[in-house]
Amino acid sequence: MPGSGSGAVPLKQPGGGEKGGMFPVHPLLFGCLFVLMGLKQLLPYATAGEFIWDLLVVSACIAALELLFACFFRERHKAGAATSLCVIFFCFFGDFKGLCEGWFLQSRWPLLASARWVFPPVTILFLALFFGLVRSKGGFRTSGKFLNALSGVLVAFSVAQAAWVPPGIATDDKPRDHTPLRVGANPPDIYYILTDAYTSQESLGKYWQYDNSPFVNYLTQQGFRVLANARGNGTFTPRCLSISLGMDYPPEPGNLNLAAQTAYYGRLIENAEAPARLKASGYEVRALSLFPTAGQPRQYYFPKISPETLAALLWNKTPMGYFTAYLTRATLGDTNLKILDSLPAIAAERTGRPKFVYAHLMMPHAPYLFDREGHRIRRGMGMDDQSPALYLGQLIYENKLLTNAVAGILKNSQAPPIIIVQGDHGYRSLAAPNQKEEATTILNALYMPGSKADWVYPGMTPANTFRMIFNHYFDGGYPYVADVTPNTISPFVSDSQGK
Repeated sequence: MPGSGSGAVPLKQPGGGEKGGMFPVHPLLFGCLFVLMGLKQLLPYATAGEFIWDLLVVSACIAALELLFACFFRERHKAGAATSLCVIFFCFFGDFKGLCEGWFLQSRWPLLASARWVFPPVTILFLALFFGLVRSKGGFRTSGKFLNALSGVLVAFSVAQAAWVPPGIATDDKPRDHTPLRVGANPPDIYYILTDAYTSQESLGKYWQYDNSPFVNYLTQQGFRVLANARGNGTFTPRCLSISLGMDYPPEPGNLNLAAQTAYYGRLIENAEAPARLKASGYEVRALSLFPTAGQPRQYYFPKISPETLAALLWNKTPMGYFTAYLTRATLGDTNLKILDSLPAIAAERTGRPKFVYAHLMMPHAPYLFDREGHRIRRGMGMDDQSPALYLGQLIYENKLLTNAVAGILKNSQAPPIIIVQGDHGYRSLAAPNQKEEATTILNALYMPGSKADWVYPGMTPANTFRMIFNHYFDGGYPYVADVTPNTISPFVSDSQGK
């Protein structure tokens, strides 16, 4: 019998090649590289369970695609090459987009860092290569060996890099037990309205030549204390919230990737002192926010700021992820309106328990979805699309929304509530040399029934807001911490931006 002792004779393919030989593992290795690179971005705040599960899911999808191509091409090496091409396009689009940001964001052509400009040429290149591969007749075994070696080396290098990631700062994964505050018989409801990137009245006059006194005067007439020349404690939203809600300055996470920093600060916000201690004191916590806190889930998601799982991070690196992120930004206008509309309704509820409401508005922060009259627009959808004029227009419209929300809360509340209307940082995209100064200016307005003039002092920052409230209303006994304003505006803004 022919071929005895050595197995079946390999089947021939057109062009004289064989269907046998080493199985092309490079598609699976590129998939493994994709998951490893995502893991490195989240380390040390990603778990082994996340990594194993996501690796299995990605591998299963790649294996299914390779099987589909094998049935179509009827040649395993060609199927492997087609699969790897698809994996590289779909899984590493975000990494190429990141390279473009590094190349062009600070250049004369910042639009070239935008996904809407990166995606078309990359897609055209992918389609050209794919159809060229379909028409090609041979050479896939040799290229397959090269891709196997290349992907293997890259995986090994990525594993070594992941092993060198320093250990993270320990955070509380579970809520701590808190001693209840002395809230008394009828404690006030507390509304913490965080209006993202809302700058100070002084900065609006200095850099925008806009007089914001009508809105500030309205707040003052209602009984708010509006701090002059107010400043925040950071320029990165997750860090700002970890300070204001945590009532202290957490350790800096070091030179970690943005996703890992967000995960670190997200854990701090989730178990932050102020909402957790209010919950322990009988308060009902409402998180109308992009961050979960005190056992309450987040209400919405905002790319690059909300903490992400490894699976979400991997998805967001794909072209589909960029598209869904665009849709998320595009719907933030409705999210903000929904939150603001809900505040008077929450004030009208009579639940028998005091309420702590953390409402986080992604405005006047980009994206810019309203002009000053409230007409719908759609700008500021990417990092390159910043506009002081559009920022001002959205801020002016937000003033109207905040006026209505504050009026509704005061009208519907059974007893006078505590209301904090506060920015986390200022506008971070002015041209140098004004950029650093403006990035830390904020709106800081406090409505505190029965308060005295000496409760608020010049230069007071959000780090001491809840310390002051807990001390004067609940005998909290918190010493004040130093009011520190950062001298850098990382991670989103570098010293060179705007020069």
